[in-house]
Amino acid sequence: MKTNKLFVPFLLFTIVALAGLCFYQQRIIAQQSFEIRWLMANGRH
Repeated sequence: MKTNKLFVPFLLFTIVALAGLCFYQQRIIAQQSFEIRWLMANGRH
């Protein structure tokens, strides 16, 4: 039963970590695409 007590919080932590990582990655991708568009718009002179 000790493994079960350890497994549940570990599973929750893993889910939270993965969700946070996905959110963080999406934010970075959105920021990069915005920067690329800005560079393409302003880098033509």
